[in-house]
Amino acid sequence: MSSKALMKAVLGASALAIVAGFGSAPVAAADITITMAAPDWPPTRFMKEHFDKTYKSPDGNNTTLDMDFIPWPSFYERVAASLTSGEQKYQMIVTDSQWLGAFAEGGYYMDLTDLIMADPELTESLPVGPPLTGGEKEGLKLAVQRCWNVPAGLRDAQELRVVLAAELAADGAVISGSIRLIEPVPAPDSRFQQAYEAGRRALLRCSPYSELPRDKFAQWRNIEVVFNPEGMVSW
Repeated sequence: MSSKALMKAVLGASALAIVAGFGSAPVAAADITITMAAPDWPPTRFMKEHFDKTYKSPDGNNTTLDMDFIPWPSFYERVAASLTSGEQKYQMIVTDSQWLGAFAEGGYYMDLTDLIMADPELTESLPVGPPLTGGEKEGLKLAVQRCWNVPAGLRDAQELRVVLAAELAADGAVISGSIRLIEPVPAPDSRFQQAYEAGRRALLRCSPYSELPRDKFAQWRNIEVVFNPEGMVSW
């Protein structure tokens, strides 16, 4: 079982939270210890065993998972007491979902949304979510149009049409290295190259597109946009 598969199995019955504001070893440290509070039950025991057997730090650090196994009947009281005391004993907590609201409202959990959304390996398994509405698509089109400046020599080239592909980050920012011409390929002449470059500038100039709905990230992460001399006409 992979580490991510293990995580999914545990999360099916509980929630794994990163504690906000905890003290941790610097990234370049030779030894790192992660202290985790966990209910004492078979899945978390297996998590510890699996981590010890398989985890290798990509930075070459010696990483130790120190799990504090707490009996279920006293788990909430002990964890809540630790968090409210400010002792910063734990960096991670495996907890029942019924307590997430109380701990989150107390400001004890770190929001990992941006980090997760920026990791392709993690986001590929996320739910796709509902499709974008017509209004949401039109919003992106209008945003790009504001930054479109048609090259002077192309204003009368009504037959000219180019399709660009691009990848967006979770905050709606266009990843500049991902922009590429996908139609026509190769560009028949310099006019098409000029149109591609103008479209690329328009996409980057108006980035980030922060109004795109975060819960539909999988729907707009990779886009294909159509430009003609009038600007971005569809995507």
